[in-house]
Amino acid sequence: MPTSDPSCMTEVCRTIIKLRPKTALDLGSGFGKYGVLLREYMDVWFGRPFPHTWEGRIDCVELWRPYITPLYDAVYDNIFIEDIRDFIKDPPEGALPMYDLCYFGDVIEHFPKEEGLDILRRIPARHVLLQTPNFDTNPNRPALYGNEAELHLSRFYAPDFEGKPGATIICQNRLLLVLIDKGVWR
Repeated sequence: MPTSDPSCMTEVCRTIIKLRPKTALDLGSGFGKYGVLLREYMDVWFGRPFPHTWEGRIDCVELWRPYITPLYDAVYDNIFIEDIRDFIKDPPEGALPMYDLCYFGDVIEHFPKEEGLDILRRIPARHVLLQTPNFDTNPNRPALYGNEAELHLSRFYAPDFEGKPGATIICQNRLLLVLIDKGVWR
């Protein structure tokens, strides 16, 4: 769905501040809320509140065109309207070969588990901030808003990441938030 539970939002913001990325990719951007937070904590927080002073680059990938609103133009440097799998397999012109940070929030559960893990391994970023529901979702619910990509096809749990080199669980309540250092994690 183009929105998510806010229970780990503070930890997302703190992680952005800590990592200080210069480039970010919002993969499956939905409403664009995390694009706004990326912009705030990549630029505004560090004394660059005006668009002409922004130094960070934030790109997004969104499959469902109806989710794209004027907010996107205000926040993102590049908007790629395509399937995440296609973006990763054959990056479009204008995409960076590597991003400092990828926010991959409330998306991985929309793929079969092994495919989701494969996408995670192939995301072109030094760090991935992965967020996914930490509760049972209804696998039989209809597609939301007429978007078949909204179906939940898998579940991920803390043990999928605990003890894995490069994976740090940051928040675990209604959501699971994991920071993945792609230089270590495989």
